[in-house]
Amino acid sequence: MSNNQVSVGTMYAYAFYLRLNGGRIMHDGLNRYTSGHVVVSHLSSTANNYFVVNQSASLTSIVYDASGTSVVSTNDVIGVYNLDSTTVSITMSAANDLTIASRGANVGAFTVSVLSNLARGTIDFDRHSGGALSVSMAGSTTATSVTTIDSTLTGTVTFSLTTYTGSTAVVNRTSMGQFVSAGAYKTGASMMIDQTVIKNTVSTFQAAFSNSATFTASLLEVRRSNISTVERYPMCIAAHTYSRA
Repeated sequence: MSNNQVSVGTMYAYAFYLRLNGGRIMHDGLNRYTSGHVVVSHLSSTANNYFVVNQSASLTSIVYDASGTSVVSTNDVIGVYNLDSTTVSITMSAANDLTIASRGANVGAFTVSVLSNLARGTIDFDRHSGGALSVSMAGSTTATSVTTIDSTLTGTVTFSLTTYTGSTAVVNRTSMGQFVSAGAYKTGASMMIDQTVIKNTVSTFQAAFSNSATFTASLLEVRRSNISTVERYPMCIAAHTYSRA
């Protein structure tokens, strides 16, 4: 079902709400929301969903939830374009051929989480602004990319990518308050930070660039960037290249 600005109790006002047990959603972004919550929840495995929120203002949250046990998402496209929202949360149990894109969005806290494996995924933040940004996945294989480009964030950007194999993570021409890298980069994977400003403006107890990820037969490269302080844990890093110009 969907409700247009319907109050639920005294706590929530939904601009759009859809709960699916099977089937798929085609939400083309032509709707304009001015406040409230935009929520989609999948109760069972799903495929070929197209969910775009575009040109909306003063949203409280955007939630795309496919996190239930044994729920697998296949060939889904999720877009957040040219809007303002306090939070965006996208959670998947497992996914194949997943596309998530933010274009020109201003979001206080944006979270993407894949609880198990993501195969063939593209997660892309372009001209994104706001506070914190977090991307985490318990496993990722087969040409998955996570990219942040031409973006400005005042908070912490966290990439927690575990068993990240044969895939890439890129931060390019982006400004942020802090960068935290965690997880495990496996054979053929890489992380590159290029032409980026990382300020130590979030916490005085942690470095501007903090890395606790392991790199095994993979690459870590930082170049042409301005980083206030760097915290590294050499015992946790193997077979990597590190550079700073």
